[in-house]
Amino acid sequence: MLYDKMSTNGLRALHGGITRALADDDAQPPHRRVYGVRKYPDWRDQADRIEAELTARREAFAPVRW
Repeated sequence: MLYDKMSTNGLRALHGGITRALADDDAQPPHRRVYGVRKYPDWRDQADRIEAELTARREAFAPVRW
């Protein structure tokens, strides 16, 4: 994705989605996790890229707690 072309609100929405998916997965036993946030490394890669773009824009955000 071209994060530098996205709106700040769009980046925040994606970031919030990752945070919520992680929380949802962590609230379930391993066999019932829907999203696989901890299983698939691309979740963390995407979060890191979004956070880097938000940082470059000097936007405040709560980093994803892995």
